[in-house]
Amino acid sequence: MSSDQDQPGCGPGLRAPGHTALEAFESPRRWTARRIGTQIAGLILSLGLLLWVVSLALGEGNAESLQRLRDASASQIGAIVVLSLASIALNGLLFWVTLLPLKRVSARETIGINCLATFLSVLPFKISVFVRIALHHRLHDLRFKQIIAWTAAMGALALAVLLPLGLVSLWRERIDALWVGGIALSVGACVAAGIALGRAADRVRWLHTASAGASDVVRHTGPVLSHVVIRLMDMAVLSARFGAAAWIAGVALSVESALLLATTFFLLTVLNPFGTVGPREWGVAAMAGIVGVEQDALALVALLVTGAELLAAGVASVPFAMWLRPGRVLLGGRGQKDERPPGGGRSG
Repeated sequence: MSSDQDQPGCGPGLRAPGHTALEAFESPRRWTARRIGTQIAGLILSLGLLLWVVSLALGEGNAESLQRLRDASASQIGAIVVLSLASIALNGLLFWVTLLPLKRVSARETIGINCLATFLSVLPFKISVFVRIALHHRLHDLRFKQIIAWTAAMGALALAVLLPLGLVSLWRERIDALWVGGIALSVGACVAAGIALGRAADRVRWLHTASAGASDVVRHTGPVLSHVVIRLMDMAVLSARFGAAAWIAGVALSVESALLLATTFFLLTVLNPFGTVGPREWGVAAMAGIVGVEQDALALVALLVTGAELLAAGVASVPFAMWLRPGRVLLGGRGQKDERPPGGGRSG
C-alpha cells in the first residue's frame, strides 16, 4: 500500500487533499484569512446562541427549577455524571470499532483520546478535532488517507442511524410497535445500502472517490453492525442524560421527548462546523413547541447536559492525560507511544 507521500495533495504530516472535512487538521499555512474569518464568525455566532440559551435558562420563569438545581442531591448529580462518562466511553468505542477495517489500535487509548477531545470541544477553531486526529496520527501511525476514510465513515454511519431515528420519532411521537418497526426498517435499509455501495466501490472507482475512502470501512458488515449497535446504545444513554437533567430541574419530560432532544443534540454536535457548544443547546431549546415543554426549561436542561458532560470529561481526562501524555506526544512526534510506563501498551 502506498504511503501518504504517494497520495495526491498529501505531503509529510497532516495535509488534506482538496476540500475535505479534515481541513482543520492541515498545516497552519493552509489556514487562509478567509477560513480564519469564517471560523471567527462561527465562533461569534456560537457564543451568541449560547448566551441566548443561558439568558433563557436564568430567566425568572425558571426560578423554581434553578432552586431545585441548587438543592440537587449528590445522587442526582452523580447519576448524570456517570451517564456522561458512559457516553464518552461509548463514543470512544464507536471511533475504535469504525477504525478496525483500516487499522487495529488500542481501544483504551481511543477512549482516552475521545475523553480529551470531549473536554476540549468547547474551544474554537476545531482544536478538539485537531488534537484527536493528531494524537491518533502520532500514537498509532495513521496515515492521512486512513484518517480521511475513518472520519468520513464515522459521519456516514452516524447519519445512517440518527436521521431515521429522528424522522421516525417525529412521525410517531411515541415509542410503540410501529416506532420500533420503523426504526428497524429504516436503519436496516440505510445500513444495507451503505454496505452495498461500499462493496460496489471496489469496482466503480468514482464511488470510492466520492465516499472519501469511507467505502473501505462500510463494506465490512461486522464493524458496521457493531457501530450501529453501539450508536443505538449511546443514543439510549444520551436520552437518559436528558431524562436525568429534567429530573434534577423538575421538568416533566417523556421518554419520547428525551429521545427526540437527544437526537437533535447529537446531530447538531456532528453537523456544526465551528465547535460543539451553542448551536446544539439552541437546537434543543428550539424544540419546545414539538415536545410540549417551555423553552426556558429546555434551555436549562440542555445546559445541564452540557455541563455534566464537560465535568465528566474534565475529571476523566486527568488520568488519561497522565497516561497518554498528549503534550509530549504532540510536541515530540512519533515514537512517544513506546515511552509510556509499563501497562500502557496496546490492547485490542
